Amino acid sequence: VPAPAFLVSWASWWFKSLSVDAVLEHSLLHVAQDIAADVMHAQTKGDLLVPFSNAEALRSQLLLRQGRNGLRAPTYEEYFVEGHQHCGVCPPHTESPKYQAAMLDFFAKTAQKGR
Repeated sequence: VPAPAFLVSWASWWFKSLSVDAVLEHSLLHVAQDIAADVMHAQTKGDLLVPFSNAEALRSQLLLRQGRNGLRAPTYEEYFVEGHQHCGVCPPHTESPKYQAAMLDFFAKTAQKGR
């Protein structure tokens, strides 16, 4: 049973405010160009903890990556779902068979490229 949206929003605000490490300020955007691996990016569109605008910015950075040292450019696939829960793309919050199929397809394609 999902938590009510107001409770998630309230808890997220307190987490951001009281976190000693400011964990939510660490940004993949700063290092996205250095990620040389193939990426499957899963994000819930209405996530109250990690806004979808962050996912869109990260997507644009990951799509700009180029191959290095004569290697192919890493691939990028997205799996964005409707909803408001943080990690709503992960089972049991969403249709897990659909997500699992997307992950298996991504892994199969990635393994095939490695041969």
